[in-house]
Amino acid sequence: MSSPAASVAWSSSAPTVAIVNGSGIATGVSTGTANISATSEGKSGSATIIVGVRTPNSVTIGPYVSAKLTAVVRDPGGAIANVPVTWSSSNTVVARVAADGTVTGVFPGTAIITATAGTASGTATVTVKLGG
Repeated sequence: MSSPAASVAWSSSAPTVAIVNGSGIATGVSTGTANISATSEGKSGSATIIVGVRTPNSVTIGPYVSAKLTAVVRDPGGAIANVPVTWSSSNTVVARVAADGTVTGVFPGTAIITATAGTASGTATVTVKLGG
């Protein structure tokens, strides 16, 4: 005979940043940090999630070809926040990124471009191909 499954109550410390459904699946709403908590039979646990900057997933360019990446940062209320974004490349031999998010291909290969605003960040994969 099996015992019934215990019910779990889920909650978010910051529902303007992330919401959580009855199955424990959290969904980002805006940039920021939220603690997702679960409580069942007098026991509880939590995890911190960070909802970050959105950037495109990937772009393919050729050597000496540029593409402009953009990052939109939103405050906890969902409004666009006017905060500085810094850009970096994991491999400047393959792709370089300027302060305004313009990526330029240098040599065939792959680089991860990161946009950072405060504690939030997002990444895009840049592939540099001949004829790209």
